[in-house]
Amino acid sequence: LAIDPGSSMALDGLSRDLISDKDYAATIALLERSANPRQRTPLQSLNLGMAYARTLQLKESSKVLREGLNAAPDSLPLANELAVVLMLLNRPGEADAVLSAALGRHPGDVNTEVLHLRVLVSSQSQEAPQLAQKLLVTAPHNWEVLYLNAQLEMREGQFSQAQVHLKESIALKPDYFQSQELLGSVLSKLSDFSGAREHLEKAVELGDTEPAVQYELAKVLENLGQVEQSQEKLKI
Repeated sequence: LAIDPGSSMALDGLSRDLISDKDYAATIALLERSANPRQRTPLQSLNLGMAYARTLQLKESSKVLREGLNAAPDSLPLANELAVVLMLLNRPGEADAVLSAALGRHPGDVNTEVLHLRVLVSSQSQEAPQLAQKLLVTAPHNWEVLYLNAQLEMREGQFSQAQVHLKESIALKPDYFQSQELLGSVLSKLSDFSGAREHLEKAVELGDTEPAVQYELAKVLENLGQVEQSQEKLKI
């Protein structure tokens, strides 16, 4: 870059290294000063968008990623990252549109389909169950597909089926605390309070700081006759 400050290859490589080092401020400084937005490669747009997102500048991130995707509409990494940022901005309709367009260009891409399913489940779209069932067939051993199907089954009161899918999901990815929490809730609905306690406590151990998990744990402990511990969880 000292020799050729506009070298796309050098900007691609250095920005990728800075992202790998989690030096997001340096990534932003490098890519904002070095090129006109219209001159950025798809990788530069992706890295700059990621750097803004990781520093919680979500509107800037969505702007950069949208510009990048408009210039390179075939880029799945740009589409997927933009969809994630739009969900964080609570704009699920836009995220759905971005992923639908991406899948129109790349039908059958599993990673993008799974992300699309997550968006549909989060927004409680009526399209979610159909895609969830499809992915159970095409990607039956994907931990996230199993988890998202369990979420839908939990909503429909299909607790036994949700339990099966969550146990399969946790076997594939045991450190995802959302799966542990959901299984704890499912087991509580099935009156397996000892099992529910185990998985809810595991969720907390893995980093779940939401009040909901403590409240659910309090109810489980009360059902187990451990009133004093239940009160402690309610205080939390």
